[in-house]
Amino acid sequence: MECRIGRVTAIRPTEVEVEVLQMSACSSCHARGACTASDMRMRTVTITRDLPVGLSVGDPVQIIADDPKVLQASAYAYIIPLVLIILEAVLLPKYFGIGEMALIGVTLATVALYAVVLWILRDHFKRVFTFRIRPLREAHD
Repeated sequence: MECRIGRVTAIRPTEVEVEVLQMSACSSCHARGACTASDMRMRTVTITRDLPVGLSVGDPVQIIADDPKVLQASAYAYIIPLVLIILEAVLLPKYFGIGEMALIGVTLATVALYAVVLWILRDHFKRVFTFRIRPLREAHD
C-alpha cells in the first residue's frame, strides 16, 4: 500500500483536493546537496471516492493507493513504453533494414503516439486509478 501525507486545499461536494510533496528518488539520497538532480515539488491530488466527513481546509490527511493499482500505473507509465522501444530497436533493423536515424524517428514517433493514447484515455485512468483518504488527527496539548 502506497501512502503519502498531505494537506487538504479544497473541499467540494463530490471531491477533495490534497496537496502533497512529490519527491524524486534523488531527493532522499544522502548526496543530494552535491547533485543537481534533486527534485521536489508540490502536487495536487483530487480524491473523489470514500470522502470522510468533517474535513476542513488545512487538515492533514493520508492518501492511500493500493499496491496492485500502483504497479499497474507503473506498467502503463514505464514498462510498456520501454518494451515498445526495445522491440523496435531489435526488430525494425533486423526485419526491415531500418537505419539508425530512421529508427530514432520511428521510436520518437511511437513514444509520442503512446503519450497521445494515454492522454486520450486520461478520464478512464482517473476512474481506474483512485485514491482513498484518511484524516490524520494532530495531537494538541
